[in-house]
Amino acid sequence: RMLGRFWFQWLQPQHLHFFSITTMEKLLRKCGFTPLARHVRESHIPIDFVMAAVFLLRLLAPPDHYPWHQKKGRSYALWRCAVFALGSPLIAAGFLADMLLLPLFKMFNMSNNYLVVARRADMPEAPFNSGERPR
Repeated sequence: RMLGRFWFQWLQPQHLHFFSITTMEKLLRKCGFTPLARHVRESHIPIDFVMAAVFLLRLLAPPDHYPWHQKKGRSYALWRCAVFALGSPLIAAGFLADMLLLPLFKMFNMSNNYLVVARRADMPEAPFNSGERPR
């Protein structure tokens, strides 16, 4: 939410939907599942702000190596180099923000990683008794 369209993990078109842990549990219940446990994990790679800076610079000077883009020539390549050279302090500031905010995110258990374990409501409590192997 904080970075909006500049959030690295959007990774369009691969990621189409993002759900909060509460919404995921509501959807599971609606589909006949019973949530049993939830686990929130810390993000393992703090690169959100540095990548937001890169994406902002790419908005100003998009790459032209995609097959569906018309080649723009040498002057555009110089423009792109200038944008990224002059924007490098913004990238450094993004890196610094990632490193400085990481302890704060950990302290408040803020994360974009979670796990929900659920069971279909019509499944038995345990598939086997202790000592008996499942079939």
